[in-house]
Amino acid sequence: MNKRIFSRWQLILFFMLIPSLLPDSLYQFSIITDATAIVRYLLLIYLVLNIFYKQRRFSSILWLILISLITQVISTYYNPTGDLGEFLKSCLKIMETCLLFDWGVKKNSKEFIKTLLFILELEIYINLITIIVFPGGMYSSGAYSTNYFMGYDNTHIRWQLPALGISCIYSYVNYRKISIRTIILYIVVLLSNVLVFAATPIIATIGFGLGLIYLSMKSKRGYQRGIKIFSMKTALLFGIVGSILLIGSTSNSSIISFFINIFHKSPTLSGRTIIWQNTLALIYQKPLLGYGYELPDVVSLKLVKTIGFGTNPHNYYLQLLYQGGIILGILVILIYLIIDKKLSNYKNSTVSSIFGIWFLIIAIMGTTEPQDGIYLQIAWVLAYNIEFILDETLRDLYKKKRRKLVWN
Repeated sequence: MNKRIFSRWQLILFFMLIPSLLPDSLYQFSIITDATAIVRYLLLIYLVLNIFYKQRRFSSILWLILISLITQVISTYYNPTGDLGEFLKSCLKIMETCLLFDWGVKKNSKEFIKTLLFILELEIYINLITIIVFPGGMYSSGAYSTNYFMGYDNTHIRWQLPALGISCIYSYVNYRKISIRTIILYIVVLLSNVLVFAATPIIATIGFGLGLIYLSMKSKRGYQRGIKIFSMKTALLFGIVGSILLIGSTSNSSIISFFINIFHKSPTLSGRTIIWQNTLALIYQKPLLGYGYELPDVVSLKLVKTIGFGTNPHNYYLQLLYQGGIILGILVILIYLIIDKKLSNYKNSTVSSIFGIWFLIIAIMGTTEPQDGIYLQIAWVLAYNIEFILDETLRDLYKKKRRKLVWN
């Protein structure tokens, strides 16, 4: 009997995951978005009932994500220009995806990660084909014309980065080294971003590759040797300090000139310097709770006095303060710290450092893009559940090495 490529369980996971990973181009079809929304609501009901029926503990990471959403609901409610109905729909979808990832990785992490990786790879390969076939873009959406299978060219990295991180984790868990499959995926991602010449994704992809090379030199069979520089604390520190330096550099011509000369940007970094200044002015008016969720056109009118070009603050930490104020900022810092504590239990594992690279690249991108979507939240959930991702062999190897280090 021939061995099946996909098990029945993987096929079930495939259809459970697809609604959360739907590429942007398919959102152009209302029948698809309506169908996936229904599926996600049904999944949410099932996952919540599963928690109560199995008497599973609601993990700390899920509680903090839920509280952060509630904080933004309150901010939205008290903001006259907030759209509470639309944000509540978004909250339900976010919790569905977070619960799904938490449930899947605990139930059978190997098959869950394998199925997740397959879906992301498939979308990335299809996306490259559309970039080659339609160099000027497949369709227009709002102010953006260069849209492909995965959406606007500058946003592809939002799912390419999780794909690279998950592929590296899958490689080390199963083969104790970077696989050819991961190398091919990296080449495809880099080629895709170079072809569309998107500055942030190119920097992110190259940075991830350099981090991976360094990590490979310091790792042996899934156990990391030497200095551990990739951690959640490093990512948090870089994100905050980097944002302060870059936003403060609006008067520093040397830093701005770098981006202008390398990536042919305008003197305002495509309007970012103006957006940052206007966002800060608005944050000062509501520092505690922020403004909650607003429709993109409303945000654009407030930030750049026109529609379509300033739909967000173009910085992750400014986005946090704008939407949820200081309270949301503190909650996100707590999320990073509890994940860092969890990863520190496996600090000599290469997988722990891969998560560190993943979040460091998110921090780098976050200095010029918000990076606050579900692709960040699923990274939180996966990193927090590292003990379920590491297989028994790798956990035993880590414990053996740890005991040896302690006794020596």
